[in-house]
Amino acid sequence: MKARRRGTMPLSEKALFDANNLAEYLDLGVQAARRIGKEADAEIRFGKTTRYKKEKIDLYLSYL
Repeated sequence: MKARRRGTMPLSEKALFDANNLAEYLDLGVQAARRIGKEADAEIRFGKTTRYKKEKIDLYLSYL
């Protein structure tokens, strides 16, 4: 079985971010990134997992 390669895709090409990727994309801390994700209404929940839509984050930041 092959091991999954992590972190191979650049952040600019991803459609969904986890909290750590979002913090790296925004160059902020994780808590601030989560707050922005929630304010931008970009949260998607998969059970206990939360992802953030890059498209909505970019749209939200363009209006700031």
